[in-house]
This record gives sequence, structure tokens and C-alpha cells, in this order.
Amino acid sequence: MEPKQEPKPLTLETRFANKCIVVQDRRYLPVQWRLVWFRELCPQGTIETEIVHLDLDRETEEEYYGYNRDTRRTEKMVRRAKGFVIVRAVVKDGRGGVATGTKSEKAASFPDFIEKAETGAIGRALAALGFGTQFALELEEQLPPPNQRPSSPPLPSSPPASSPSVTTSPQPSSSSPQPPSSSGSAHSHDGHERRSAPQPSQP
Repeated sequence: MEPKQEPKPLTLETRFANKCIVVQDRRYLPVQWRLVWFRELCPQGTIETEIVHLDLDRETEEEYYGYNRDTRRTEKMVRRAKGFVIVRAVVKDGRGGVATGTKSEKAASFPDFIEKAETGAIGRALAALGFGTQFALELEEQLPPPNQRPSSPPLPSSPPASSPSVTTSPQPSSSSPQPPSSSGSAHSHDGHERRSAPQPSQP
């Protein structure tokens, strides 16, 4: 009878990948699990945050869908509140690695918008340092729809092989006036007579 093999311990990446949640059909690792991952791997690491900008008098708006009791249907509504903040976080792993993250929030989106901005800034910095980067939706580039993307310029085509140009002069028609002889005279449009110089005789 073969001895029973012990299961291999999960790596940190696999362990925390199991903590992901699904957001918009994508796997997302919440910031709290990125913090646990960071503290386990970098016990000497540090996290510092600072408020870069705070405006408690700034009017902000947030659109959302809510139930209208008068019309008895779900409609698009607008929530308004004063407050806007930008927070920056600096994460150091204690071994020379440093990353920063910045996040802005408004009061119309969250009543605790300052705390939300701080959490978002920390999450961005941790993802930039490598903790849950592959599960950080906030680091993804938002591409416009295909019909709104700028089209690439056409590739230059090779010029066609040059062919010798042939210039044809129009043949005078029977009704066209004949050119004056070399010894005759010609009249210009202003009515003055112009005489051409006599041609030298051939030897």
C-alpha cells in the first residue's frame, strides 16, 4: 500500500487568488487581501498616506438609478453633495521596492469619501508593487469602443512604375486661323501691327 501523499502547500499567489471576487465578469482582489499578502511577505514594509488636495466646498454630482415612487418605476437620478479629495499612498517593502498610488473621490459617491480615497490609493500602490496586480481592475486601461478608436493611417503603397510621358500638341483644325508667315506681319489684340524679323537665308 502506497503511503498517502500530503497535499502541497498553496503558494501565496494561489492562496490569495482564491480570495478574488467577480466584478463585471472579471476577477478582482479586494484591497484588504492585498494588505494581508503584503504584511505576510513584507513584515518590515511601511505604508504612508497623505492628502494631496481637499475641497469641502466643491459641488459634486453622481448619477445613479433609483426607484421613483411617483412614477413607480426605476429612473436615472442625480445625487449632489459637497466634497472632493485626492489622496496619495507610498508603499515600501523594506527591501528597496517603492510604489505610489493616487486616488480621488467625491462626496456624491460616498459619504466617507476621504476614507475611500485612502483605501483606493493604498490598493493602487500595492498593485504597482506586485501584490494582486493581475487582479487589479483599477490598473486596466480603459479602451474606447472599436467604433470610436482612431483608425491607423494607411500604409504607404509603392509608387507605380514610371512610364515615359508623351506630350501631344493639339492639331489645328480647318477652322483655326493659320499662323502668319515668317516675312509677314501680325496684328496683336491691341490693334498695333507687329512685324517679325526677316529670317536669314539658307546657304
